[in-house]
Amino acid sequence: MRLTVFLALAATTLASKQKIAVIGGGFTGASTAYYLNQLCEDCYEVTIFEAQDRLGGRVLHQKWPNSSLIVNAGGDEWSKVNTYLMQLMQELPIEEDTYPSRPYKTSGLYQGAGNPWMQMAVDRKTDPNYDSSALIIEKQVQEVQESLKLNYKERGLNLTTGKPYESIEEFVRFGGLELFTADTTATRLDKVDVLMINRTIIPACRDIYDQSIGLNSFAGMAVALSALTPAHSSKGGNDQVVMKLVEKSGANTFLSSTVETVSLQANDNGAGSSFYLSVNRSNQGPFDRVVLGAPFENAGVWNNNNTVTPIKWQGFSLPSFPLRKYQHWYVIWVEAKAANPEAFGLSSKDVVPDIALTMANSTAKFVKLAAEYDLENGNKAFRFFSNVPITNLDELFTGLTWNKTFHWPYTFPDLAPTSTFQPVKLHERIYYPNALESVAVAMEMGVIGGRNAAMQIYADGQNPSKK
Repeated sequence: MRLTVFLALAATTLASKQKIAVIGGGFTGASTAYYLNQLCEDCYEVTIFEAQDRLGGRVLHQKWPNSSLIVNAGGDEWSKVNTYLMQLMQELPIEEDTYPSRPYKTSGLYQGAGNPWMQMAVDRKTDPNYDSSALIIEKQVQEVQESLKLNYKERGLNLTTGKPYESIEEFVRFGGLELFTADTTATRLDKVDVLMINRTIIPACRDIYDQSIGLNSFAGMAVALSALTPAHSSKGGNDQVVMKLVEKSGANTFLSSTVETVSLQANDNGAGSSFYLSVNRSNQGPFDRVVLGAPFENAGVWNNNNTVTPIKWQGFSLPSFPLRKYQHWYVIWVEAKAANPEAFGLSSKDVVPDIALTMANSTAKFVKLAAEYDLENGNKAFRFFSNVPITNLDELFTGLTWNKTFHWPYTFPDLAPTSTFQPVKLHERIYYPNALESVAVAMEMGVIGGRNAAMQIYADGQNPSKK
């Protein structure tokens, strides 16, 4: 008798679980699944559909050959001001990467073949306005840091008592972030000496976001903030964080599963409607709610020419909103004895700086070249950021032994200032946390968006009118 009652209760609990489809297995999708489980372990049956053959989205690790080193080929670190990731380090937990990075002892601005190198970091000797410029930058960084702290506080740091935002416009109002997202970095730093702008700020913005100082000042100040605060990354690569989030969530996960269509259909019993997904040309469903944990512009079937056939949304009307233009990015890791100075316009007796950045008018093929690690065998691990593949590596390095290129068809959207954003819901039961990416792009932004989507789903489930 007791067993019968138990089985009946178990069947009722299973039947009452809301079925959630999550499209995308990166930080956003994984965070959504994790926080849904944290909010109510027995309320949701979550299924993640990831088009790639791995979890992680735009984070990916690479094991270095014949070394204990593991490097990141995508998002590579987060700052201590990233509140939720710092919390997750304790909750999951996340083991910190301890492989010693190589300090940048020398730096320079490379402007391409035939152009002289320039000093990157300015100081009192090279810039008479150094002190006043540094104070302006420090003040702006402090202001955005305080606004960010207030943003977390006003939204609520506690998962169960916090209030989800219902639009990105609402999100940026918390803490007054809208003052930064509606303004350019150039305007915010218009009193900074032009020498520091050209030789420090512009190269740094290109390094982090591959954009000019016309990007919104929240993203621009985040560049400076990341340079001034301690960085963290996960042992084994930052995609390990995503895998742990998914593991802890208990979600069903399907890799190499491309969603082609999301269709809203009336239920057979005539009561309400459900979502069905066409995945690899196979029908999946029904689902009560859907989460798009990927950029709307890049979600769908990727073709061989790096174009995408978008997901088809059927059975309802999408809201109208502006589409974002995304940058693409090459990350190239190289093992070699040294960078060849003559290939970079230096004499054979010179040494290429530990980090070389570029300015907007550079003719160099790359945006950044850095000697990141000293390897156990005496070689160095170098990393390029570039908009194009670099094919003459044997000319650029001496003692070249290994290299690998990673191409990211989409990395950062255009982060120009705006006060109009994409919606966080595409339908009353379709959640779009990636809309937050118009403010700034970082692993923490994916966590913020996914956490908010989970809170929205939980709140909507408590509201009879939205069930």
